[in-house]
Amino acid sequence: MASLSYPDRLFSLSDCHGGQELHSPLKSPDVVARLSEAVRSQFPGIQHFDTFGAPQEYYQFVVQEAVRLCRDNPGAGTTGLFINSAARTKENNNGQPFFRAEFGGGLRIAGTPLDVIAGVRAHVQKLEILPNKNNGLYSDHEQHRSSFTPRLLADNHGLALENIDLSQIPELSDGRTLGYVDRFGNLVLSENSVDASILQRINGLPGQRVQIKIGEISQSVIIGKSLGDAKPGSLVIYENDGSIEILSKWDESWTPQQRLENSAYKQFGEPAIGTSFSFDERRIAFPRGELG
Repeated sequence: MASLSYPDRLFSLSDCHGGQELHSPLKSPDVVARLSEAVRSQFPGIQHFDTFGAPQEYYQFVVQEAVRLCRDNPGAGTTGLFINSAARTKENNNGQPFFRAEFGGGLRIAGTPLDVIAGVRAHVQKLEILPNKNNGLYSDHEQHRSSFTPRLLADNHGLALENIDLSQIPELSDGRTLGYVDRFGNLVLSENSVDASILQRINGLPGQRVQIKIGEISQSVIIGKSLGDAKPGSLVIYENDGSIEILSKWDESWTPQQRLENSAYKQFGEPAIGTSFSFDERRIAFPRGELG
C-alpha cells in the first residue's frame, strides 16, 4: 500500500484528544498563535489540540485565521486543518458527515460540522463530503470516526467523496460576539452585522473612549492604534491584522500572574467565547495625562 501524502503541516482540533477537563482560554494551548508561527516560519509536522467544550465560534475564528494566514503567506507550503466537533444527531446516527474543503494558499480543511467554515464561505474553492454509510473507511455505526477521517487531508486519500454545492455551507449568524481569547487574556471580537462595523467606527474616533459591553459587564475602553496609547491597567481597543482586539496595558513591574489577573478577559468577567457584545460611541474626554 502506498503511503499517504499529507500537507506539510497538520493541525488536529478534536473533542477526543484529552489532556484537559474542558477547553479554557487561559489554560488551553493558543491554537492561533501556534498556527501563525507554523505558517509564517514554515514549520512542518503535526500538532494535536483537545478542544472539548469549545463553542462553534471558537472553531470559526480559528478557520478564519487559517485562511488569512495561508493567503498572506503564499510561499509557506501546504497546511491541513482537521476539526472534529459535531455531536450525534437524530438524522445521522454517526453525526454530521465529514467534509473536505479546498482553499487558496495551500490550505485544506477536513472536519465536521459544516458550520465551522461558515465564516469563510466565499473562500472555499471545492467542497466534498464523506458519506456516513458505505464509505469504505469505517462501518455505518462506527463510534470513533475521528480516528479515521484525518485521512481526508491526504492528497491520495483514495475515498469516494461526494461533491456538494457551496450553498450547503450555513451562513454565519448575524451579530457581534467574542470570537477568541488568546493566552494573555486579550479579546478578539467578531462581527457579522448589518449595522456599521465597529471597526469603521473606532477608526474614526482615535484617542477617545467607547463603552464596550460583553455579556453583562461594561467597561470604558480607549480607542488606540497600539498599547502605547494608554497607561498600565487601561483597556485599549484597536485593529490588528483585520481583527478588533481589546487588550489591557501591562505595568512592567507586574508578575506574569498579575498580568493575567489584570487582562481584558479578567476585567470583563471571563466571558465565554460566543458571548454577545455591544458598544456605545459616547465620547468621554481624557483626564489630563492619561495617554501614554
